[in-house]
Amino acid sequence: MSYSSRRILFVEFDLDFCELRFSQGACSAAPAPGRECYNTLATCPVPSDFSRTTRTIRFALPGTPDIPGVPFYPQLVTVVHVPGQIRKSGGIGARDTVRAVIQDFLHDDTWVDPYRDGRSPPNSSFCQKMLARNRYFPGRIMRVRDGEMPADGVVDLSRLRTRTYLLEGADPRSGEEYEFTAKDLMATLSDRKIPEATAGELAVKLEIGATEAVLKDEHAAQYGAAPFVLALDKEDILVTAVATDTLTIERAQNGTTEAEHQPDTRAQKVKVYDIARPDERWEELLLDAGVDPDRIASAEAATEGARWLSSWKTAAVIRKPTEVTKLVDDLLLQTLSSSWWDPESQVQRFRHIRPFDIDEIPLEVTDGLISANSLRPRPDPSARTNNVVIYSGVGDWSRDVTKYDKDEPAFTQIIDTFDAGAQGILQYGDEKVLEIFAYWIPVGSSPEMRSMAYRYLSQHRDIPEPIAFQVDRSTGEALRLGTPVRLTSSRYVGIDGRPKVVEGIVQQRIEPRAAQDLAFSVFALEIDQQASTSRWAFYAPPGLPAYVDASAEERKYAFYPQPDGLMPNGDEGYRYL
Repeated sequence: MSYSSRRILFVEFDLDFCELRFSQGACSAAPAPGRECYNTLATCPVPSDFSRTTRTIRFALPGTPDIPGVPFYPQLVTVVHVPGQIRKSGGIGARDTVRAVIQDFLHDDTWVDPYRDGRSPPNSSFCQKMLARNRYFPGRIMRVRDGEMPADGVVDLSRLRTRTYLLEGADPRSGEEYEFTAKDLMATLSDRKIPEATAGELAVKLEIGATEAVLKDEHAAQYGAAPFVLALDKEDILVTAVATDTLTIERAQNGTTEAEHQPDTRAQKVKVYDIARPDERWEELLLDAGVDPDRIASAEAATEGARWLSSWKTAAVIRKPTEVTKLVDDLLLQTLSSSWWDPESQVQRFRHIRPFDIDEIPLEVTDGLISANSLRPRPDPSARTNNVVIYSGVGDWSRDVTKYDKDEPAFTQIIDTFDAGAQGILQYGDEKVLEIFAYWIPVGSSPEMRSMAYRYLSQHRDIPEPIAFQVDRSTGEALRLGTPVRLTSSRYVGIDGRPKVVEGIVQQRIEPRAAQDLAFSVFALEIDQQASTSRWAFYAPPGLPAYVDASAEERKYAFYPQPDGLMPNGDEGYRYL
């Protein structure tokens, strides 16, 4: 973030605060004059009585004018923004992070201590006391508000740009400063696992052929009502009925093999995800993890899925507690999709990694807008590949789905796509292979997997080059994460010396601390025609004529080729996006 003398900046912490009075009413704490709590959870002697609300502690830059009725401390030094980033290859983007630096100061507890008058506290470190009294601050809300100073000098908080984060840590720095770190609201995913761990155990041996399993006393209650699936060693069983701790079961589920199981065998509840489109599965995982539905761009994702992923299917069996971030990241990588936190609208977005849609109008970025000497490519040799191998269609979910084991293979389908003409020993002196263990992709998805392999090769056949550049603040306000961009510049030319045209999306938006220009990174989305000799096109809407009668405009859509791969007039066939 960049802040000139005309810009204003606030940082706010919403910390736990009890709405009760010590030892009065619903507070059962014994009277203790001069030794009351501070109405915070960490200082509460009877946590079960704590009646949670929040109190906002607010900091501003020195020189910020007073706001009637809005208390704040002018001790804010700076806010450093580490922006989120969209990943070209798909997956969850880098988290949006902020670090707020507060200058510590001496304070006599006015306003912050409800019982100050009975204590006569000395002037002492504000930050140290705040942290000691609110040691459960991680996960609480931190807001950053910024904007231009109004001409009349009257600040209205509601008119400032506001971004909300979750506090993560606080560290003392030299010079009596404290640095508070916070991440975007999706940071809650890092603490969530699916399925939740369960601790039931068999009370007696389960023989092969048995249709009832007996758990130890009161162990069945944790699983809830039937039906549900349990994992016993390498066998999954379907529980169809529960009578106290006796389970009626069906054996060898999810491709596993029936076996005998000894007493004390752990029975872990299994999460089964049935068939759903990738965007639907993405939303389901976020909701299962407890994400607020208002923080998910659901309607936008559904439109994206219907347009670009209508034939794609996902399904999986999760047999042990797994971090939601890993499940979502794997899903996105295995469906060539991306998800990121939009700091402006405060929602998590979803997009398939794809070319521009037919009616998608990109913003034009040309030499006239790009700041002098700011454009530069950022080659990423680690992203180059010339061979994509995709394993999909899990047959036995008890096997390891994070690798391919030829002796005990979990997968039933293998797609091996090689682009020898693009890059290999001759071009770069080596070959680079990408293996994707697509456990989210069920049997029968070969066309989608081939499409993904070809498209991945088309975008990574040579060293990918995200393009970094700067524009002035007024121009840059329209460029947000995920914004479609068509970039043309004489400072970025191709083999013939003419400007390359880069059609892509904004991958990262950076607000430099020492300049007014905004910095951006864009990666290309277009399909590289050199990656394959085949033609690429969109699925055709109904009502188009036969290929031989179609116009050039209509042939931008895909028509099914003949068995020999060609069109009726001898034109080469299509591959589907």
